[in-house]
Amino acid sequence: MYNDDILREILLHLPPLPSTLSRTSLVRKRWLRLLSEPTFLCRFRAQHQKPSLLGIFVCPDILKAVFVPVLDPPDRVPSERLSIPTDWKMLDSHHGLVLLGSLFEPKLAVWDPIARSQRLVPLLPPEMGFKHSRSHSAVLCAASTGDSHVHGYCHLSFKLVVLVCDHYTQLISASIYESESGGLWRVSVSTIRMTVIDLSPGVLVGDTLRWLLVTGDILELDLDAERLSMIEKPNLQTPGTSEYQIMRTGGGMLGLAIQSRVVVQLWERSAGSDGVPTWMLQRTIDLAKLLPVEKHMPIMMGFAEENNIVFVSMGDCLFVLNLDSMSIKKLSVHSMPPYLPLASFII
Repeated sequence: MYNDDILREILLHLPPLPSTLSRTSLVRKRWLRLLSEPTFLCRFRAQHQKPSLLGIFVCPDILKAVFVPVLDPPDRVPSERLSIPTDWKMLDSHHGLVLLGSLFEPKLAVWDPIARSQRLVPLLPPEMGFKHSRSHSAVLCAASTGDSHVHGYCHLSFKLVVLVCDHYTQLISASIYESESGGLWRVSVSTIRMTVIDLSPGVLVGDTLRWLLVTGDILELDLDAERLSMIEKPNLQTPGTSEYQIMRTGGGMLGLAIQSRVVVQLWERSAGSDGVPTWMLQRTIDLAKLLPVEKHMPIMMGFAEENNIVFVSMGDCLFVLNLDSMSIKKLSVHSMPPYLPLASFII
């Protein structure tokens, strides 16, 4: 019989599907003990890196938010298990955490759906310009995105980012809150002239948050330097370009998907031979080869950055397109965006 150390190494190579650990733990009490060790869970996440996309949160209407599972049994998570806390609306999701805003009171909360825990967050003070402004929010794990940390075991240690778009000064600033900071917000010293930000959630690439602008250009916040800046979209001559989606490429670089009718171009921004960052076309996808486009035009509606999955809406249906395998799956969802993904190693 294997000793505990050898058995741990064997168990580390189990497939990283959400039900794997819970089902394997039923085999023997000894296996349950090893699989329940916090150090083993951390190593399991580090071994596999990329968690499974459990599903997405959608809002059929402003007073109702539901979870729509993506996986098949036995990894499928029932919608009722991840029901949204009463009287809250969803604002953002990253790293297995969901940012909630109260429907009836000026309150924010960070919710961990898997751990079933919730933590209230102090509101942004009025003196920071929030009272007379509109905002976009993001919730992130407080840890760095470096290789030494694998998200999904963060115990509600988080960072919040709120973009404040002040209509009086016509400036955008970023306010940041960290759960371990003692309840204080701080405002980024960087400001930028106001522009119209798309309603889609921000995408984290490395240590930089990016938001799509309605023009297709990108607003970015360097979380280390706490500096806002703008990136122009690729210079295209293609007529009919209508939809844009920020991405994180397989190499961890900034990407941009540009849809023109049923054709999607995938661009990556990387340093050229002169060291200057530039846009490079990586590949082209013909959605007509993947979807029945005769009656409805497909439209990109979101991105799951931890899984390299694009959400595509077409008619009354929503599809999840995996850009790595090019597999596509239909979901029975009829809801307006945003679509907020939830990824995890365990259920």
